[in-house]
Amino acid sequence: MSGKGARAWLLLPLLLAAGGIGPAQPVSPRAGAELPLLEMPVPGSERLVILMSGDGGWRALVKGMSAEFNRQGVSVLGWNSLRYFWRRKTPEQAAADLARTIEAYRQRWQVREVALVGYSFGADAMPFLYNRLPPEQRSAVRFVSLLGLAPQADFHAKAGGWLGLGRSDELPVLPQVERMPAARLQCIHGRKERGSLCPQLRALGVAVVTAEGGHHFDGDAKALARYVEDGWRQAPALCGERNLRRTETD
Repeated sequence: MSGKGARAWLLLPLLLAAGGIGPAQPVSPRAGAELPLLEMPVPGSERLVILMSGDGGWRALVKGMSAEFNRQGVSVLGWNSLRYFWRRKTPEQAAADLARTIEAYRQRWQVREVALVGYSFGADAMPFLYNRLPPEQRSAVRFVSLLGLAPQADFHAKAGGWLGLGRSDELPVLPQVERMPAARLQCIHGRKERGSLCPQLRALGVAVVTAEGGHHFDGDAKALARYVEDGWRQAPALCGERNLRRTETD
């Protein structure tokens, strides 16, 4: 085993504990389909952020973003990528779980519109999931925000990913982004971040935001939540929402 590989396994217990792979309290959108979700509802809110973390798990940056969304009156459903992708998934499996989650929480929390937000590993996976959603669930997604997007995606969270080791079975992200509606898509990268796919997406008409810092954005969760909220407001209204507004003004 290489030096890096040995260090990865030596550090694995600490990393798992920090990322939240120990004892958990998962919630289940459907019986028999337990998922590592964290519920952060805001009573009366009709908007929902589904926030998919990086492969480090539910860490400070996504925790801070969730708290800020709550302060803005938006319910949050946290998706712990470390737990979920610890066993390899296919894009189709992950998309099916996301579809069930969207459907369950639209009913449970009376949600009118959804924003899908992914950070790092979660951002890389999100375009694959969005493109595989059934039409009914995709029609509820008004906005998608990808933070720290890489050119390749993996569907297996591994200790080596935290320590900069190579990932196997990676899939190219750009072809998936090209299939998404640019008007509903935002990509946020750090000014000092290297290798992000975000700058290339300007040519597709995607809203690209350059934030301070590198891949971890200097830990400024408040600024990231504000960028997401601003982009969400500017995204086209959902078809049902447009019809509702038209009815209210008639």
